[in-house]
Amino acid sequence: MIRSWQKTFSGRLSSGALALCAVCVCSRSLYAQEASQSPAPGRQLLAAALESDKCPVVAPGGTLSLDWNPGFEHLGVVTGLRVFQVKFVRVAENGTVISRQPIVLGGRSYTFTASTLPNGYFHVEFPLSRQIAVGQYRLTAAEGTAQALPEYQGAAIRMTHSPADERFCFTVQPHAASTP
Repeated sequence: MIRSWQKTFSGRLSSGALALCAVCVCSRSLYAQEASQSPAPGRQLLAAALESDKCPVVAPGGTLSLDWNPGFEHLGVVTGLRVFQVKFVRVAENGTVISRQPIVLGGRSYTFTASTLPNGYFHVEFPLSRQIAVGQYRLTAAEGTAQALPEYQGAAIRMTHSPADERFCFTVQPHAASTP
């Protein structure tokens, strides 16, 4: 009788421990998901990916990235991005434009990096100035110039799909104080 009770008790104990582990794993993954959406107090968010209808948070001096298919004409001769530039304006929480002077990222005069992804997509990264003002910024314009095969002698290759047609934005928050 005692052995039967021990088996039942240990079976319930191991089932309970298994359930507790499952709860811990689920809550940890939810916590990790929430933590990835906003920086923890005392931490700086130095990189953020732009996504339509989302406004990621990034610190001054951080990096914004965008995975984008510009829909270049004559895709078969495109070997990369020669120039890619995006312009953002600063907006209030209600969407009203605060400053019409755009923040220009990328382009001929500014640093950007681009790598080729499958199916016509590119991964583009733009560094932000350390002096960028705190606030929310909305994409208003984008321009891209394709790099083509050297033997291509056709018309200029146009970008047919602009990220400005989507609702991209980002929010700059000041560097958080470091934690001890």
